[in-house]
Amino acid sequence: LENREVVLFPDKWIDCFNLWIEKANEIKSNVNCRIIVSDILENSEIANEIDPGEDLADYFLKQYQTINFNQ
Repeated sequence: LENREVVLFPDKWIDCFNLWIEKANEIKSNVNCRIIVSDILENSEIANEIDPGEDLADYFLKQYQTINFNQ
């Protein structure tokens, strides 16, 4: 991770976002890198379409399946 920029996409789960922020800060204190924890599942319209325990990949898979089954 040294000298890299990393973007993390936490699952939608109670306190998961905050836990990932804490972990990112812990890593950054030991490694020279930039870590961004995305809040897309916390603060966007996508959040309403994702069930607890799911992640951004689950959202995209659902979208893919919907598109393919409707064709």
